Amino acid sequence: MKRLLLLLLASVLAAPLQAGPLDWAKRQFKEHPVRTRIITTAISSAIYAEGLKKCRVSVENCQEHYGAAWAGYGSTVALDVVGQFIGYKIGGKTGDAISYGSSTLMLSWGAYQWNGGLNKPKEAHETHVDMSGIVLVRH
Repeated sequence: MKRLLLLLLASVLAAPLQAGPLDWAKRQFKEHPVRTRIITTAISSAIYAEGLKKCRVSVENCQEHYGAAWAGYGSTVALDVVGQFIGYKIGGKTGDAISYGSSTLMLSWGAYQWNGGLNKPKEAHETHVDMSGIVLVRH
């Protein structure tokens, strides 16, 4: 118990002395805004492309169904890049919300497409509980 308390005390006292990964991420967003915007756009567009590729196996479940899905992908990425430029020009918290918000939306839509898309078929599952194996009273 004493070792746990000493470890907890040491971690509490040492926390202000070291910069953790959250401090590093905050510093990257403040000191290198263009680089972080490019990286977030690249990562979100790559995940969106992979999600669209996996979704196109069953065309009915995809974003554009039987239409030009890759044209929709190109226009979505182009809108994200425009959002990055607008967010950088506006600056501040509003600009960050525009630029990182557009990348977050594209990332979430890509993950949604990756996991099955719009008309994902419902899995067959039973709605009642099987009570055949339960013994209620033993003699």
